[in-house]
Amino acid sequence: MRTKVLMIDDDERYLELLEIMFEGDEMDIIVSTQGHELSKLVELHRPHVIIMDILMHEHNGIGLAQKYRAMPNSHNVPIIFMSAWTGSGEGKLPRNSSRIFKPFTYSELIQIINRSLNGADATAEQIES
Repeated sequence: MRTKVLMIDDDERYLELLEIMFEGDEMDIIVSTQGHELSKLVELHRPHVIIMDILMHEHNGIGLAQKYRAMPNSHNVPIIFMSAWTGSGEGKLPRNSSRIFKPFTYSELIQIINRSLNGADATAEQIES
């Protein structure tokens, strides 16, 4: 079974780069710039994992995910937050989520996806290059 990955970022160019990284891989990649439609996107595509930016123009990815997690049956899809922001003040990550810092390599992203799918929370510091 192919892994479905939903990627959300407000930067279309970054999403295009991520799609290129996954070309030819055994994953189905769904991209969106519409973070505010997180629950609709999950319902429509039924991803195995969600990867989303934290700092988007009009939204905070952590806040969007916390609202999503408050909905029934939303805890089973792992969320990986990606961000160039390494400071504090982003808020506590919701349950069943992890974080990776930009820039990251394809290998690092694959590792954190696999860890998330296997039920392990991970941060960029725990991922071996």
